[in-house]
Amino acid sequence: MALSFAGSIFKLKTSAFVRGEEISDLNAVMALCKLNGMDIIPISRSDYKLEINELAKKFNIDSSFLRVPEGGMGHASIHGFEDLNEIVLKDYSDIIISIGTGTTFNNFVKILKNRKINFHGIPAFKGFKKENHIEENNESCYFHTEYSGAGFGKFDENLIQYIQHFNQDYGVLLDPIYTAKSMGALEDLIKKQAIKKASKILFVHSGGLTGLLSEKSLELINKKTRNS
Repeated sequence: MALSFAGSIFKLKTSAFVRGEEISDLNAVMALCKLNGMDIIPISRSDYKLEINELAKKFNIDSSFLRVPEGGMGHASIHGFEDLNEIVLKDYSDIIISIGTGTTFNNFVKILKNRKINFHGIPAFKGFKKENHIEENNESCYFHTEYSGAGFGKFDENLIQYIQHFNQDYGVLLDPIYTAKSMGALEDLIKKQAIKKASKILFVHSGGLTGLLSEKSLELINKKTRNS
């Protein structure tokens, strides 16, 4: 969705391949992308596995396009993280980062690797393999794979309730895809003393709040409201 906003602001033509042969008109995220002028192109799971050039040819996309991979993954992504040393001024001992494509995790480690920091990656999906997502892997990197729940984009009423209670207690809204799982992981790691007492912890809130606007999320939120 960020790409659609960038396209709108800078007057650039944008298109997005979306896995799923039917996109509901009630999908709020897709609606926002369309409002920003983005073309949404639903594709099958088999087409989703094709190379981007093959997809572009199949769907008649201009060959002069600039490809933006999932999650902004790739070498160019480092430019969005170049100010980290100026932003992260405190001497944190541990940093908690959600993992989707691994872009955010990799770039945090690249920029801050000269500091004495433990980097904790929390995959939001099942079947996480370091070799598929992680470029920056050293003795300071830890990956906690037991907090993905039912899998990527899959959540239930319990997670929605956790988000609600966390927001009411701390005034911080989490999303159901990434940060709610990571915050739950952080609380559990502290309870298990996997993160030591008196540690200085930085939790990276990577956004993704539009996940609360998905049809499934809205259904669960409304269900909980009706039953409360």
